[in-house]
This record gives sequence, C-alpha cells and structure tokens, in this order.
Amino acid sequence: NLEIQSATLAAERGVKQEVKDYGTALIELQTTANTELAALAASEGLVISSTLIPVHEHNFGVLSPLTGELFDQRFAELMVLTHSENVTLFEAAAQTSKDAEIRQYAADRLPALRANLEEANSFQITVNQ
Repeated sequence: NLEIQSATLAAERGVKQEVKDYGTALIELQTTANTELAALAASEGLVISSTLIPVHEHNFGVLSPLTGELFDQRFAELMVLTHSENVTLFEAAAQTSKDAEIRQYAADRLPALRANLEEANSFQITVNQ
C-alpha cells in the first residue's frame, strides 16, 4: 500500500521530526485499517491486491529518490493526495456499493478518513513552514 511504503520512508528519512512521527503513526494506522479491510474482503470472497496501482507506483517512484526538505514536502503533499483519494473512494462505496456490508463498512470508516485528511492538510502546512 502506497501510504505504508511512503510512511516507512518518512519514518526513516524524514528531516523534520514531525515527518518521522507522522510516518511512524501512519504505518500503525494503515496496518490496522488494512487488516480490517482484508478481513471484510475475505468474508466477501474478495482478495486485496498487494501490488500498487500504476498511479501509486508512479507517485512512490517520484518520492523514493528524494531526500532532505524536498522529501518532507513531497511526502506531505502525497499524504494529502492519498487521503483525499481515500475519502472519495469510501464515499462512493458508502453510496453505491451493491453489497450492504461493504456500504456499511465504508460509511463507518468515513468519519475517521475525513479526520485523517484534515490531519494530513495540517501536517502539510506544518512541514512547509
């Protein structure tokens, strides 16, 4: 998952302590969320791919060679982008999924995902100061 891979880099390479801390916290948060989602998918007979989609692969490829403040800034920018994508995807699933369990799961996760997006926006402002 792009967020875990990027957060791992942030925890290791971040220049600002806020970046390292955000990366560490995000790894834990995303690992828990992925475990919950995998359980739901398994109960529905679905398999979650561990391969990055092309746009996420591209974004990680752009981020991974960076260092210093530029890394911190691009990481923060990427976190806003990915959290925004998550909110959009879960809103769509909560409204349009044909599976009631998936709709409910998405609806239940939306408040936390929206809070994560707000946190990512604040984080980006802090990093860019």
